[in-house]
Amino acid sequence: MNQIDRPDPRNEVWHLGQGPLRRLVSYGQRVYALREGMEGVWDGRENPLVPASLVAGAVFFTGLLRIPNFNALEPRLGEPSFVRLVGAPMDVGRLCSADTLGRSLRVMDLQTVRAVSVGILGKAERNKVFREGWHGALRYVTLDG
Repeated sequence: MNQIDRPDPRNEVWHLGQGPLRRLVSYGQRVYALREGMEGVWDGRENPLVPASLVAGAVFFTGLLRIPNFNALEPRLGEPSFVRLVGAPMDVGRLCSADTLGRSLRVMDLQTVRAVSVGILGKAERNKVFREGWHGALRYVTLDG
């Protein structure tokens, strides 16, 4: 198979295996258009090496995978599986440092993040995800200070 016949890896669902995480990410992409939502996030950095959409993806998957803080996230930023999960190009060896994530989050446009959050929650409510009463409607937020 030559380079032209090879499918574009960006069209695959974040290049994951066949396990439960791949199914969850595939569902999130199919139902909530996560990748398109993350691409709508931007920050105030000029000419960044790591786009704000990849930073948003890294922070999103940090919460999803229950990584407790950026210090625990630092080694994973160099793992090929996490880099693929976030959606970075395949030739990137290391996504970035935790300091870069912090700098990007400090100047991130909150309206773009809010738009993604409102879109996901609105779609989840339309799909009747929150049926358990008041305790099922609770949301969580992560602060790393």
